[in-house]
Order: sequence, then C-alpha cells, then structure tokens
Amino acid sequence: MTRAGDVVAEGWREAMPALRAISLQADASGTNLRFEVNLDQSAGETATAKKVLETLLAIAPEAQASIVRRARSHRPRLMYRVTVTARFEAAHNLLDYAGGPEPLHGHSYRVEAVLEAEKLQQYDVAVDFLPARAALEAIAKEFDYGYINDHPAFRGRNTSAENLALHFAERLQSSGALGWAKVAEVAVWEGPDNRATYRPPARKP
Repeated sequence: MTRAGDVVAEGWREAMPALRAISLQADASGTNLRFEVNLDQSAGETATAKKVLETLLAIAPEAQASIVRRARSHRPRLMYRVTVTARFEAAHNLLDYAGGPEPLHGHSYRVEAVLEAEKLQQYDVAVDFLPARAALEAIAKEFDYGYINDHPAFRGRNTSAENLALHFAERLQSSGALGWAKVAEVAVWEGPDNRATYRPPARKP
C-alpha cells in the first residue's frame, strides 16, 4: 500500500509543483489507514490536492485522508548566474564626510554585475552577454572621465561606492537588456583593493 501511495505521489509532483509530500500512516494493527497530502502554505491548489486524495482513496477506500499546508521551504532555488563587467575613470569626493568634504580625487572603477535566471532563455543562454554588457557599459559611460558628483542621480547624495552599486543595479535591471533575468548583485571597485556590493532585496515568492 505504501508503494502505491509513492507511485501516485510521483505521478502528481510534476503537474502540481506545490505538492511537497504524500504520506500513508497506519496504526499498530495496520488497519486504520490515513493519507496526508502536504502542500506549500502559499499555494492555491486545494482543488488539485482533493483530486490526489480521490485517487489515493480509490486505492484504499477504507483510509481517512486530509490536506495539510506546510510553510514554504526556504531552500534556495537552483539558478544560472552570469557576470558582466564595465570600467570607467572618474573623479569624486564625499561631500558629507567626517571633518568636512573629502579632497577631490579619482579612481579607476570596475563594475561587476551578477545576473541570475531560473531557466534558460532563447539560444539556451541564461542572459545574453552582449546586450547585458552593452547596457552596463552605457551606464558606466555616463561617468567616464567626469566628476561623479555632477551626475543628476547624485545631486544631494554622497558618491560612495555603495551608492554607485545601488545606482548601477537599478539602472541595469530597468534597462530591458536582461530578458527575465534579475540583477543578483553589483560590486563597484574603487581601484584594485576596495569594493562595495549591493544586493537587491529577495523577491517574494
């Protein structure tokens, strides 16, 4: 009987992603049977779960059956990750800083954007390198050989590597160059040794 329940469970998993488990319980005598269908708490597939139970009860009509909702697992999903890079040279200074504004200085910046997709897109790629890198380089070009503080996005904001990372992440995500991929993180390097990383908040399931 347990094997029959396992077979039914496997047959339903592909059609019903919210299905976490089907269990068959029995008392010590083996006569009082109970099927339990476990669903993710956020899933709206109760009607489908009832069909699963009907199938199970056809195997063991004497059994009791119930639907149990479990909290969604927080196990990370498997992802494809792609990294694109851009560089620019620019001057800046933090205006709101301990002891007053920083002296004007410059850096050789490197921006690394990590892009994430749950499945492959056209041509079996998670993200097309060429448009993604072109979009990142177009954002970097706005700062290249300039004074970052003069950029409209940084009026009234400190031009820290952290704020730059946030800016690149938001602009790249809205560029239209990523398909259904998302920006997982952006790191901005100020020279070869120091970097700041921004990770957008996790999306709600």
